[in-house]
Amino acid sequence: MIQLDRVSKYFGEQVLFENLSWQLHAKRRIGLIGPNGAGKTTIFRLLAKKLEPDGGRVIIPKDASVGLLPQEVDELGSGVVLEIAKKGRQDILDLTDRIARLTELVDVEQPKSSDIEKLGKAHTIFEAKGGYELHSDAKRILKGIGFTESELNVNVETLSGGMRVRLLLAQLLLMRPSLLLMDEPTNHLDVPSVEWLEGFLRNYEGTVVVISHDRYFLNRLVTEIAAIDVDGFHITPGGYDAYLVARSERRLMLERQAAQQARKIRETERFIERFRTKATKAKQAQSRIKQLAKIERIETFTDRKGIVFRFPDAGRSGKEVAVCADLSAGFGENLVYDGVNVTVYRQDKIGIVGANGAGKSTLLRLMTNGLLPFSGSVRIGHNVKLNYFAQHQVEALDPELTVLEELQAHATLEAQPRCRSILGAFLFSGDDVNKKISVLSGGERSRVALAKLLLSPSNLLLLDEPTNHLDIESRDVLIDAMKQYPGTIIFVSHDRHFINHVATRVFHVEERTILDYPGDYEYYSFKHAAVKAEADNFAEKETKQEEFNENSKRDNRRREANRREALKSRIGPLRAELKRLEKAVEKLELQLEETKEQLADPALYDGTKVKKLHKLTIMERKVSEQLDEQYQKWEIVAENVEKTENEFDNEWNEQN
Repeated sequence: MIQLDRVSKYFGEQVLFENLSWQLHAKRRIGLIGPNGAGKTTIFRLLAKKLEPDGGRVIIPKDASVGLLPQEVDELGSGVVLEIAKKGRQDILDLTDRIARLTELVDVEQPKSSDIEKLGKAHTIFEAKGGYELHSDAKRILKGIGFTESELNVNVETLSGGMRVRLLLAQLLLMRPSLLLMDEPTNHLDVPSVEWLEGFLRNYEGTVVVISHDRYFLNRLVTEIAAIDVDGFHITPGGYDAYLVARSERRLMLERQAAQQARKIRETERFIERFRTKATKAKQAQSRIKQLAKIERIETFTDRKGIVFRFPDAGRSGKEVAVCADLSAGFGENLVYDGVNVTVYRQDKIGIVGANGAGKSTLLRLMTNGLLPFSGSVRIGHNVKLNYFAQHQVEALDPELTVLEELQAHATLEAQPRCRSILGAFLFSGDDVNKKISVLSGGERSRVALAKLLLSPSNLLLLDEPTNHLDIESRDVLIDAMKQYPGTIIFVSHDRHFINHVATRVFHVEERTILDYPGDYEYYSFKHAAVKAEADNFAEKETKQEEFNENSKRDNRRREANRREALKSRIGPLRAELKRLEKAVEKLELQLEETKEQLADPALYDGTKVKKLHKLTIMERKVSEQLDEQYQKWEIVAENVEKTENEFDNEWNEQN
């Protein structure tokens, strides 16, 4: 079992975490979450042995392997994409070289019998390791995460930073380490690639830990959430939504406990104040003073402060905000769009999805006149005032300027006085506004670039991947701001939760055209799958779209209710047993803590209370043994719960 044992890590005077313990069980899929700067990436580097702890131990069994996907990749060596990906199985490549050398030795007139035997064994090992499937597996994984056939033979030195991260991901998936650590793996993947990755990781044999700000991804993939939270490190079974419920319950419990403690403290203080000067009660008052000094105050917590802002509105535009008529466009000989006709209407909120390279960002550039069409036209409507956010704007921030200077450099004379308040809305307050761009994290740079959108009013927002590097709380606030925005929004995103909560239409870009789906992401996903599966009947299905939509949602709700009820029936007794064991553990932990407190009393060791000391020592050992026993039972039942859930899901999917 891989684990962190009371690990502490400091950077200068900053304490990232102290005495953090974490057991990473086999075959779990874990989401590691926490605010920026909490130490998530540091934990990954500790587990990957790229960083040493300042206290405690990182325990990794000798037979375990660890693979780390960082947010940025420096070196991948030289060669073409497919061959670099295969380096994920260096053991097979080394075996291939050994077989080649042995083949030369036996390819003579009188080969040695020992060499023939060695070659036979090498071939057997090669087959057992999957050597014959290495080429096809590498291609399958590369295509799954978004590489096209033509890109498989591209030199790695020509790849962008995002493609390098994807290539390293392919190496790791091919390697299949015991512990796979992935830091924001979806940042450089399109929606189809994210869905493919989910499917791959659900069947992964090892343990997967992922840092992600993609709520949809976490909910669909992980079996538990490990959270570095304001009140400590917590493990919660289930996805991100389950974590939010548990966190809210934990906060309410702490608030109740804190209120009870505060009442007890007030009562004790009143007793002390009333009787400390009375001779008959003075001894009791002094005892209460000592008790009060020993009390460890319960601290409650509130949700982290998030971004608070609204996009400034420039007033009402015409009904038709943008019209693409017989649009054909591309780069050089590469035709991205061919005869496209779409109209964007006032107050539309359109999410653009599709594979990398299909032309999502190209459509936004055409609407900003950043790219001219080959033929046809893109017409912007009456009284439309446009604001454009692109990923290159994050990269184009001047690293030598401070945050405030960057905003002031792009603000009009009228907007100059608002720069500080705009930055405050994006959590840059006090001395933060004087930080240089060069020292900011990726999330902070994205917030600066988004803040610049508030410098001028608009009624059409064009946003290219606005959620990249933003944490979940910031994404939720951005969702709220976009839903409240009275104008029109067209945006590119691979965050399915984000698309689902903002979009009223979805444009799917594919094969040089745009397929237009009214509705949110879930409707688009369901409908697009049906379209692909039944392309011949597409026209007929379109005429029944509204009826189909209503019925499918109702059927989905009924099917999900039946699934929940069936699962509850199957797993109810196990969950009841798990709850009983948790209460038993809690009771024993309290009993052990009380016993240890009594053993910590100095008066117990003055030689007059030997029997009591002996009794307490035996009790401490007995309770500890009982607690260990209950822990083991809990672990067995918890594993049975997970196993039963997985078996149920497989059976349900086969039947439905």
